Amino acid sequence: MPHHKYYEYFGLDYTLHVAPSNMENKNSCHLLEEIRSKLLENLSKLQHAPSVQFQERPPDSDHGELTD
Repeated sequence: MPHHKYYEYFGLDYTLHVAPSNMENKNSCHLLEEIRSKLLENLSKLQHAPSVQFQERPPDSDHGELTD
């Protein structure tokens, strides 16, 4: 990982995968909805590939734990 302003945040092994914490979620529903709306608006302004239709992404499936 290249050195940057938040390098120390990634801790001991310096990977991009940081373990989740039990920190309280202080994001309001209103704020999240504003971000979602702006994101969708920005996505709608992107140029698309010719002859490729935009489709809904299928829902994630829950496979549970995989065993060997």
